[in-house]
Formats: sequence, C-alpha cells, structure tokens
Amino acid sequence: MLAADSVAGRSQGARRWGRGGSFLIFEAGRKRPTHRGRVRQCRPRALLKPAPDVPVSWGQDTVEVWIKVPIEEGIRGRDVNFELHPTRMKLEAAGKTMLQGNFSEAGKINLDGSFWDIEEADGQRVIMITLEKKTMGYNSWKLLLESERIDMSVTSWVFLDIEMDGEAAGKIVIGLFGKEVPKTTENFRRLCTGEKKSDAGATLHYKGNEFFYILKGKTAEAGGIDKDGEPQNESTYGGFFEDESFRLEHNAAGLVGMCSSGPNTNGSHFYITLGALPEYNGKSVVFGRVERGMDVVRRIESCGSAIGEPKSQIVISDCGEVQESELEGLEREERKRRILAPLGEEGAEADEE
Repeated sequence: MLAADSVAGRSQGARRWGRGGSFLIFEAGRKRPTHRGRVRQCRPRALLKPAPDVPVSWGQDTVEVWIKVPIEEGIRGRDVNFELHPTRMKLEAAGKTMLQGNFSEAGKINLDGSFWDIEEADGQRVIMITLEKKTMGYNSWKLLLESERIDMSVTSWVFLDIEMDGEAAGKIVIGLFGKEVPKTTENFRRLCTGEKKSDAGATLHYKGNEFFYILKGKTAEAGGIDKDGEPQNESTYGGFFEDESFRLEHNAAGLVGMCSSGPNTNGSHFYITLGALPEYNGKSVVFGRVERGMDVVRRIESCGSAIGEPKSQIVISDCGEVQESELEGLEREERKRRILAPLGEEGAEADEE
C-alpha cells in the first residue's frame, strides 16, 4: 500500500489492479481538471461511516463532492492513507480509520479526477477529499453518511373512521415514522387518542373534525381542534412547535404531513397527499403514511374540487390508536369493503346473511 509522503501538489496517485477491478490509492494533491459536457441528473447514494469522534461534513456542486475530515495538528501527509474504489472508500490518518464505507451505485465516481489535500478550514486543519462525479448534476447526491439514512420504520399506528354526509365510509389506518420524527408523530398520536388536554382543560382530539380542504390530485386537509366553539390549530405541546425534519419527501400519494403557514408553525392541522407534491419538500414535515384504507382516501378525494372546497361533509367520526395485533383484522375488513363497494348496499346485506 502506498502512503502519501507530501502535502498537496507534489505527487499523484498510482493505479493498481485487483481482482474486483481497478482502484486507486492516493497520495496528496492532483490538479483540478477542467470539466465540460452535458449536465444530467443522477442520484447515487454513498453510505460512509466516520469514526465516532470525527465530525465529518460534506457538500457538492455540479461536478464534485467534497468531504471535510478534521485532523489533529500533528498529522502530516505521510500519515494519511486514502483508498478509493469504484464501490467503496477508506481514509486513515496516523493509523486510525477516520472514514470508510460503500457507495451504493458503482461507477459513479471518476477515480482519475478525485484527490485529497490537507487544508485549513474555519480555523481547523482538515483532510479535504474531492470526488469527481462521473455523471454531473447539481445537488444530485442525496446521502453521503450512514447517519443521514432516513428511517421510515413505523413505530405506531392510528386510525381515522370517516363519515361522508352522515354515512360510514370506512377506516383509514396511518403508520407513524416515530424514529425519524418522534415529536411530530407523538403530537399526532395524542390528537388521535384525545389523551391530552389544553391549558384551559379542553380535550385535544380529532374526533368530530372535518376535512375542510380537498384539492384533487394534491391534498386533503383536516385537523382544526374545536376550542370555545371555534376550530383552532393547536398542538398537544401548547401552540405551535418546530419543524422537526424535512428529509422525508412528498413523492407519492398517501403520505401524511403537518400543515404549516411558515417555519415552525406546526399545530394540529394535517394533510394526506393525493399525489406527489414536490413543492411541499423543505416546507412541510412528513410524519406517516396510509397503511390501510387508501380506497377511503380516494373517496375523500372524489369529494374535492379544483378550488379545494369539499362537495360533501366529511367527518372524522372516531379516531384512536391501533395495536399491531389488530392490523391483520383491519386488512381483512378493507379487502371485504373493496369487494362489496361495487355491489352497493344490497350486496353487503346479502353477504351478511
């Protein structure tokens, strides 16, 4: 293995061949190449893991990704080993592994255009790693570090029983992403169970609440908590609470998020997406998804309009928490509802007999 004997600008890496293909072990310094060519969008996802005590940061532009790894004052170029493969990389300094991991999409890095230097950044010495993108694209890398991986594990479930113009329409079961956004999901769960009271002693509960805005193909919104005879947008934390995370994107129908009127204005109002809503990314917090009852969501959508005004009265007649052991039974109910829906009331009565 080659070690770097100098700081930037004196030497170039040597190419070796291994059983898995080519890879480079870099010495410090390479001249930045001039890049020309058509810009295309790609989304490779590298999952690199730094040492626990190393606060790694990173950024990107159209052609390069750069990684800053803080180092101690005594570390010099000869103490650094940097190994970069098409599918993985590893950085060592003074015998300590500083950063290592895999790239999920092989071949997305141009090895010959990648290099490292020791630099000063914000008053601290760092190893600056520059990776040249094989396919160019502005902000095309979504993740780099293992700690940035989005955890969409469902930690709890809630239900909304829906009535349309006084008639039962079915049950919506929502899975909550409690590991990714624990504060937001806990607020929604408590609003479904009604276990929390306001400072004035009023129960904060979605039961009896209406869907007040339904824009076809976009969103169905509800969640005004009744307080002194008027709907209010109040959280279970009292007033508004902060935006917890924007990492979950609005990329499909059936996602559940918090309505907001600006930064950190989350209360009780929520929405269910009726399609992809990229314009909401970075502005509204997604905290769950519809696990059962998407057919009910589509019925709600059918009552919407081009200006968002509902054509029918759609009410949350009941709501609460669902245990995991109950999900299988709810799934059977959903299948039965879908089968009987085209038959109408007569088919349902015949099935019961």
